[in-house]
Amino acid sequence: MRVARVIDTAGGVYHVINRGNDERPVFLDADDHERFIEILKETGSRMSFRLFHFALIVNHYHLILEAAAHVRLAEIGKRLNQLYALYFKEKYGLNGHLWQGRFKSFLINSDSYLQTCGAYVELNAVRAGLCQHPENFRWSSCSQYIAPKGTVPFDSKRDCPLLRVEASPAFLAMGATREDREKEFGKLLRMWMEYPVTKNRARNFFRRGAASRHPMMQGR
Repeated sequence: MRVARVIDTAGGVYHVINRGNDERPVFLDADDHERFIEILKETGSRMSFRLFHFALIVNHYHLILEAAAHVRLAEIGKRLNQLYALYFKEKYGLNGHLWQGRFKSFLINSDSYLQTCGAYVELNAVRAGLCQHPENFRWSSCSQYIAPKGTVPFDSKRDCPLLRVEASPAFLAMGATREDREKEFGKLLRMWMEYPVTKNRARNFFRRGAASRHPMMQGR
């Protein structure tokens, strides 16, 4: 069995992924999603990280976060996985491992990579067939970047979602105004939706840590 890639260092922006053992579901109902979000909130307050994107997709999760300089990523992942596994095993009587491993992490080292990675995470629900429009998926942060009709992203007057994320630095660099940034991020999402994203293409992209905004169009 291949060992998951874990960068055990302090500080930095990372894309973090983990899947259920044998790709089995780890989120079976709304309570499961909400419990994971509670653990994520608690872990963020204890271990000081900034969350930019998240998506909880039936049998796996994606996070994009920036760990504080004194916090090791492995400590964050360990707490998330262990506490949620305890909850899941008690609720469903599971014996054995919930997760396929510790977790995988990929260092994000440029704004263009962060833009692309953020779009990839937010579109997971669409690729999984859980929704047609990513901003309408409840268990991700997309609605905070592309606002559903009648709402405004990152507006203090709007009702707080289940888990408030911070606007990523890459998103803030996409335009001078909120409207400009939302428009540009929407274009990026639509571009990704027009091209098939195979597992091999995604795997190769994240292993390379490519800086291109359009890595999947390369077909490598």
